[in-house]
Order: sequence, then structure tokens, then C-alpha cells
Amino acid sequence: MAPLLPRGVAGQSTMSMLQKSIAIFSIGCAIIAGVIIVAIALLGTADVLGYHVFQSGVPGALELSSKGLAAAFFLALPLAQYRAAHVSVDIVANLMPRSVQRACSVIALFGACIVFSVIAWQAVELVAKSYRFSESAQGILPFAVWPFKVTVLIGAIGSVVIALAQLCQRERI
Repeated sequence: MAPLLPRGVAGQSTMSMLQKSIAIFSIGCAIIAGVIIVAIALLGTADVLGYHVFQSGVPGALELSSKGLAAAFFLALPLAQYRAAHVSVDIVANLMPRSVQRACSVIALFGACIVFSVIAWQAVELVAKSYRFSESAQGILPFAVWPFKVTVLIGAIGSVVIALAQLCQRERI
């Protein structure tokens, strides 16, 4: 992976530690997202087998799967931001002069910071309300919803921090 932050500047050990922390955080979130996806697949398999073999599926499988999918999505965002793996039109971008490519990159990072900040800000309120009111999933198996909403907050805050670090790297701030 390419360096996230500049090398050879004063406080290199701090920058290196920040870079390592961001990499570990991103990869850790992605691993958790992967585990959630595997759990959803196993849950779906058990649900289908239960219907065919025992005429009864897994209680709450749909609700758990839908909340788990959202959690996995938001936990995967930091790694996508870290690797700059978001959707882009490379054919058009490669035709632009280097200075325009750099300007577009800075604008995209600013946009990412704004979007992820708004998501994180709204997630704080959603998690607080969900926890305060003991929100639970509708269905056969009631379970707390707020832990799934926390994953939105974690993914959004992580993505903001990574985008800011990338912006600092681009601007050499």
C-alpha cells in the first residue's frame, strides 16, 4: 500500500504511528465487516435449510441480516477510503493534466470529509435516541438496534479521519 502520510518531515515517528494506526483501524474494520458478511451468509443458509427440513426458519433472520448488512457496509468504508477505492472514472481522469487531477483529488477529499462528517453527526443523534429509548428490531426476535447504529458512527468517523489525513498528505500541511 502507498504511504498515507508524508515521510521525511519533522515528527516522522508520530506520522508513522498515525499511518500505522489508520492502517490497522481500516483493516480491523474490514475484517469485522467480512465476519458480519459470513455470519449473514451462514444465517441465510440456516434459515433456508430450516424451512426445507423443519418447516421453520431461524427467528429474526431477516431483521438480523438487514441490520448486519448495513453494519458491514459502514465498517468497510474506512478501508475503501484508505485505499482510495471509491468509484472513479479513470479514463476521463487520466486524460486531464496533472494539476487538474490534483485539484479534483483535493475537491473529492473535501467532499468526502463533508459527507462523512454529516453522516457521523447524524449517527451520534441516532445512536443516542436508539439507546435512550431501548429501540429494538420489529419481528419475532427483538434485539437492540443501537449496536448496529454504532457501526455507522465508527465507519463514518474513521472515514473522516482518513480523508483528512489524505488531504493533509496532498496539501503537505
